[in-house]
Amino acid sequence: ILNERNEIDRTKLVKFVFSSENIRKEINALVHKAVIGRINEEISKSKGDIVFVDIPLMLEEKDNLTHYGLVYDQIWLVYTTRELQVERLFKRDNRDKSETQKILEAQMDIENKRDLVDVIIENTGTLDDLKQQVDKILERKTIKEITIGGINEAD
Repeated sequence: ILNERNEIDRTKLVKFVFSSENIRKEINALVHKAVIGRINEEISKSKGDIVFVDIPLMLEEKDNLTHYGLVYDQIWLVYTTRELQVERLFKRDNRDKSETQKILEAQMDIENKRDLVDVIIENTGTLDDLKQQVDKILERKTIKEITIGGINEAD
């Protein structure tokens, strides 16, 4: 899994992780425990009234994450179509389409996630469109309604 510079080769890592559901679950359990500990440390240092955590597999791993101590008030979904997911993942990671599909197939279908969250943010446009949506949502809510545990503080 390491390259010639002794760094993690992401392509090899992804192939290994997605080669077996059992391997993926074991790795997720190990990683989540450490990550939640780190998130909770950052939350305790936060001076913000509103704190967000970006957890890509929140709904798939919700039980494990809460088991390891994640506390949150709401779940927000940044929604995009499956086609855009494939395109963006392909561009970001420079993977072939079949590998990209394998990653997405291991996740809950994004359409099913819509019914399981508190807020949906449509992410089918530009980054500026996305930021404007978040600003509008935050303007409509009070601090108590949207306090969320996390690492990145909202301004």
